[in-house]
Amino acid sequence: MAEIIIVDSNTEHKKLLTSALRQADILAPCLGFQDGSSILAFFKELLNDNLSTKVNPQYLMVNMILPDMDGLELIQEIRKLKTKEELTIIGYSNEPVEGLIAPAYRNGADLYMFVRNSLPDLVEILGNIFFFLKSRKKKKANPS
Repeated sequence: MAEIIIVDSNTEHKKLLTSALRQADILAPCLGFQDGSSILAFFKELLNDNLSTKVNPQYLMVNMILPDMDGLELIQEIRKLKTKEELTIIGYSNEPVEGLIAPAYRNGADLYMFVRNSLPDLVEILGNIFFFLKSRKKKKANPS
């Protein structure tokens, strides 16, 4: 089963995203990381088959504001790694930050979203995003 990785230093934001994913019937297991350094180390271990557990991350949700590196830098570093599976990166911010959306796409994000603290809004947004992503993967698997 595909995992969703959430990179956010704010525990409450991670809980909100995890709850919204569950309520949107996105039943993939979620892994959480506090900062960019720890997720980069995780991916390097994953690529070298050094992890003791079997994981299959297909979605990476990255807060643009992290304590040790910004989300733009993290997305760029993740894209430099040769991940084994196709990895969809969703950049997000909890506050409207000028000038982040276009650079996030340039650095390798597939999508960008603004996370409101309203659980019902977030459930709807994530439900729509993952519906879109699943339909896009089906089209790639079955081209006409």
